[in-house]
Amino acid sequence: MDAYPEKTAKGVKGFLVATGYVMADHLAGLGNAYVQDILFRAGIDPRRKVMNINAEQRRNLYDAIQTTLFQATELGGRQEESDLFGQPGRYIRLMDSHTAGQPCPTCRTPILKIAYLGGACYLCPKCQA
Repeated sequence: MDAYPEKTAKGVKGFLVATGYVMADHLAGLGNAYVQDILFRAGIDPRRKVMNINAEQRRNLYDAIQTTLFQATELGGRQEESDLFGQPGRYIRLMDSHTAGQPCPTCRTPILKIAYLGGACYLCPKCQA
């Protein structure tokens, strides 16, 4: 029996998204907007259980976190954000409300919008299967 049953039930989105407090079983500081792009780049459905992610998917997730956050930092944050000097960010999100129903940039399958963990998720049903 798992000593931490809540971990086996948690989806990867819940593991990644900041909740306002720090717990040992999630990464603090990632907002939903960046998590959508991270999961798309990693090819992981946000509802996939953390414990069901294999070694290759964990590596893809790690790489996607680094890539997304590096790009967002280099570009001064998302377009809808601004820095301390009022300069708008130049990071353009891959998965957001504007992409719902649009073709996936990788496979051209329409992007889905789903409700999950009290918020919206945008995903490609083919690339993030």
